[in-house]
Amino acid sequence: MTPIVDLAPGADTSVIARYFADRIREAIEKPRLLQSFVAMKATVFVVDFDSGEAATLRFDHGRLTLHEGTIGMPTVTFGGPRNALLSLDRVK
Repeated sequence: MTPIVDLAPGADTSVIARYFADRIREAIEKPRLLQSFVAMKATVFVVDFDSGEAATLRFDHGRLTLHEGTIGMPTVTFGGPRNALLSLDRVK
């Protein structure tokens, strides 16, 4: 299966959505992380408390679609200052 990471219409203007799309594209180049990516089925909501910007990441077994704002019912919600959100990719 070829993994897909898409930005939904409007999400291309979202700093958070673009940031997470880029980090996830980089991460899934590693076979171990690709395996986890393909197994995921979840909706993640991210809110930047500094700007009020929000993005939804919808994982569906090898496909990720990032949306501006909230879409659906999140499985997990992350909220905090932008610097904290942009450092989530470094959490072990």
